[in-house]
Amino acid sequence: MNGFLLFSCPKCGGKPPPHPITHRKEEATLLPNLLMKYMEIRKDWTRAGQNRGTSKDLKAVREALSYLRQKGLSTVEDLEAFLESSGKSAADYRSQMKPKEARSKVIDWILASRTDCKECKPVYEKYQKIFFKKTKEKFKQEHPEVARYEKAAAYLAKHPDDKDKTKKELQQEQEILLSEIAELKVPLTDVQEDLKKLRDIRYWVRKATPGTEESKEPPKKQPIKEVLQDKADEKKAQRTAPAQIKHRQQDMEL
Repeated sequence: MNGFLLFSCPKCGGKPPPHPITHRKEEATLLPNLLMKYMEIRKDWTRAGQNRGTSKDLKAVREALSYLRQKGLSTVEDLEAFLESSGKSAADYRSQMKPKEARSKVIDWILASRTDCKECKPVYEKYQKIFFKKTKEKFKQEHPEVARYEKAAAYLAKHPDDKDKTKKELQQEQEILLSEIAELKVPLTDVQEDLKKLRDIRYWVRKATPGTEESKEPPKKQPIKEVLQDKADEKKAQRTAPAQIKHRQQDMEL
């Protein structure tokens, strides 16, 4: 556990502080100290599962400390500032992607609507020539092409600016949009991965900080899968114990 103290106090560099109370307050915001405190809290596993749970958490905390060191984050303030900055970056990438994705979907619908109009037009023209209301209604019920044509035509009417654009022009526009979306997804994915790690770390830190909502939460129960595995391990140990004792006795007799 002592190996987790990877950061020294940024104010004093590890030297004896001139003001002990102030120094203690500063140390209380150091992320490694809070993560070690979180590890102590996580020992509230069931007796049989303590080792497994502690080992899992130990790995997660080690990875978190390595990540924090890479990002240059040492205090709670650093963590919150980086979280806010990363959140703004993610929102900016999404705001750039949203209109491009929306336009790409519009192009999909325009192309599909044009296809529906073309395929259903002969049936729709027959429908239009029917004079009697009841006969017309019956024809529409028996021919779903009529509803398809009407829906497609209504959608195209909502996008008059695209009326004279060829299929090739629309497809070329969509290819550019999809390329731009793909380019934005790369940094967005990186930021989202950062946010996931940062939020996990912030939860652990708040869990170890008195007065926070997270610190008031009851201890989490051991996952049922691990409970069953623990019971199976205990039964296996009980079965093998007599045989081990017998072997030791035989060795002693020899």
